[in-house]
Amino acid sequence: MHVNNFLNKTHDEAIHFLDVIMDQNRFEVTVKQKPVDLTFTEFKLLEYLICHADRAVSREELLKEIWAIPESIETRATDDMVKRLRKKLKAANADAMIVTVRGFGFMIAKNHHPKLADAQIIVPAHELHKTIDYICSNAQNNHSAATIKIKKLNDQYIIDILA
Repeated sequence: MHVNNFLNKTHDEAIHFLDVIMDQNRFEVTVKQKPVDLTFTEFKLLEYLICHADRAVSREELLKEIWAIPESIETRATDDMVKRLRKKLKAANADAMIVTVRGFGFMIAKNHHPKLADAQIIVPAHELHKTIDYICSNAQNNHSAATIKIKKLNDQYIIDILA
């Protein structure tokens, strides 16, 4: 997926992703030019996903960046917030949707589940094997093939998935 086709930033500090427009100065969101009522945290979560629309974002990263919660704490905060945000985007008939990357986290995408192709995932070292297993089983279930490139960066791994 080429994010530049969907994501644009204007001079007035508005972020556009498909038909979702986020005014960062006013903390307002519109879909198809109609306002969508979001809490401050919902706004920050949607903003983070849109700004990182070129990759899947882990639950741990969201906990750290949105809630400032250490990775070691178990919580359903991200899942609960994503569920509420999905409902609001669906009610607004948005072209954008939040998809789950099973066992990892979330990503924002055009209104269909993205294929695991031409994507980049950043995972902590302890999640590497589980993530690779998921990618391989997904490719096998879809009768497709992909090239996986893995790079180590500090205590994380960057996984590039190429069709």
